[in-house]
Amino acid sequence: MARAKVTLKKPAKKPVSPAKKPAKRKPRPTAPADIVAAVLEQAGWEFDREDEDGWTTFRTAIESGGGVVETYTRVSEEIERFALYFVWGPEAAPEQRPQLAELVTRINADLGDGNFEMSYETGQLRLKMGVDFTGLALPSRLVRNAILDAIEVTERYEAALLQVLRGEASPTAALATIED
Repeated sequence: MARAKVTLKKPAKKPVSPAKKPAKRKPRPTAPADIVAAVLEQAGWEFDREDEDGWTTFRTAIESGGGVVETYTRVSEEIERFALYFVWGPEAAPEQRPQLAELVTRINADLGDGNFEMSYETGQLRLKMGVDFTGLALPSRLVRNAILDAIEVTERYEAALLQVLRGEASPTAALATIED
């Protein structure tokens, strides 16, 4: 799986010389999957693309403070939805799942966008951001903002999540270590 840096880059604005005409721009993509691909490419993320069952999924891995986080960016033109998942490994051991579920609940109470989820069956921990763009052309800025928001949430809460995941702290103690 491809790995990418966590930061998104803003395109540099090039000054236009009065003597030269601006170069013709490539047409902007209009299909939602092409818009997502363009945002990921602009960010310098390498990804694998898969089209299946009405969804286009872009898979990549990013390095974070706790190791590598797998990302799944999914878009469906048919139902006009965009979703972004950050998935942590390793999965929580069965004895850690109640504490991790408590921490996830405490964190989710303060999140404005997205939410953390934990599978009780597998112990998989993930962050999900979703956008309903029904009746709209999917704005690339919305895709970019969702990715940046997920990165910000990850940077804010990852240390607490990993402390509880590893059994190093209780949910309240782990949150106390990251609060401002």
